[in-house]
Amino acid sequence: MRQYRLLSPMIKVVIVLFPLLFSTAQAGLVIGGTRFAYPENQSSISVELKNTSDRDMLVKVAVSPDDARHLTGTVESLPSFSGTVFIATPPLFVLKPDKNTKIRINRVGGGLPADRESLFILNVAALPTLENSHSVKTDNQLQIAVRNRMKIFYRPSNLSEDPNMSYQKLRWARKNEIVTVYNPGPRYVTLYNLHVDGKVIDGGMVAPFSHRQQSWCKSQGVCEIAWQFIIMLYLHGK
Repeated sequence: MRQYRLLSPMIKVVIVLFPLLFSTAQAGLVIGGTRFAYPENQSSISVELKNTSDRDMLVKVAVSPDDARHLTGTVESLPSFSGTVFIATPPLFVLKPDKNTKIRINRVGGGLPADRESLFILNVAALPTLENSHSVKTDNQLQIAVRNRMKIFYRPSNLSEDPNMSYQKLRWARKNEIVTVYNPGPRYVTLYNLHVDGKVIDGGMVAPFSHRQQSWCKSQGVCEIAWQFIIMLYLHGK
């Protein structure tokens, strides 16, 4: 555990580091990761999917620009992208029970910034078949599509610093109840498992070269902020 007292004597920031490699599984569909790196010098990356259920699954995949759902409070505006930047293939397919496959993400356009990461969302929706595909559908039969959202970080080749050290660049300041966190670096930083004075808060992320402001603290007294930085094994399968 490391403790930092940054920019203000009235705010105490505690950071816990630990390695973690995420995968996600919902309703029988296992996706080989929750975040993926797309290096500029690669023509494509792949993402592995597995159907662990006993039914066929209709799977739909698409890549969309970041919609800033992970950013709350007062946030600087993010770069916008026109046109299609990434495509996922195949976009629609059936995945048989106990089978796995790979989808491929290709960059097809977009003038992305060369001095920072750009964030995109991989959307995966899976619709399992009915238990008896030959039965007549009745009003009390319901099919629910399971939707997953994974992060894709586009990384320009000239970003040489270790992404797992990006948390060290964050700077914190406080004025009354308002906390401002500054990210002067070129990479996104996730405030995972954030606690403010012992209370769990949805921390989200801090975008490159930007800052966020949140009404996290009480107006008086020392405010303690604790969060975890995940030393991620970012996936960029070939």
